[in-house]
This record gives sequence, structure tokens and C-alpha cells, in this order.
Amino acid sequence: MLDLRTRKISDTRTSTAPAGFCYIALAAVTLTMSTRLVFVRTPWQPIYHAIYAAYVGTIAESAIIDIDHWRHYFLILGLLWGLMAATSRYAAESRGSGINSQAAWEASGGSRDTGGCRCRAP
Repeated sequence: MLDLRTRKISDTRTSTAPAGFCYIALAAVTLTMSTRLVFVRTPWQPIYHAIYAAYVGTIAESAIIDIDHWRHYFLILGLLWGLMAATSRYAAESRGSGINSQAAWEASGGSRDTGGCRCRAP
């Protein structure tokens, strides 16, 4: 910003250290939580594995290249958090029912024929 009285340009930017720490914390928490849930049996486990592998690859590459503006990174991050929430809920429901996971899924309205979708077959 230009100060007209002193005719000097002052730096109005703040330090990016907190933002860098938050990115590292988000990546570490996501990696830790998603690794815990990678072994939970769900109907969408193959999809979870593919998205998890893409996330791990992107995080490994972020050590070399700045990825702030990669839209697909944020898409992968959102998909992974959504699948982590669904997997946690699915595991909690199947533990509470005392039956196996696939039977719990089908009892809650899911169907093996629809590829894990909660919609009923026509």
C-alpha cells in the first residue's frame, strides 16, 4: 500500500506461518484418520481405497510442489472426509446391531444391487 504522506510503500501482508502450520495439521489429521478407517469393511471400500491412494500421492507430491491452487486436491480432500464420516457411521451402526456389516447395510435400506446406494431398486 502506498502512503501518500511519506511516499513509501508499506508491506501490509502478514506472516504465512499460521497458514502453513494449519495445512500441515490438516494433512496430518486427514492422513491419520483416513489410515485408521482404510481397513473397515464397507460396501464402498474399493472407492475409499482409490481416493485414499490419490490423497496419499497428492500429499507426497505437496512436499515438492506448492499445491494451494490445485482444485482436485480439495475435491479429493472433501471426498475423503465424506467417506470417513460415512465409514464411521456405518461401522458404529453395524457394531450396535450385533450383525455383520453387509446385513446391517441392507437392513438400513441399502441394496447390494445398487452398488452401495441407499436408494431402493425399482
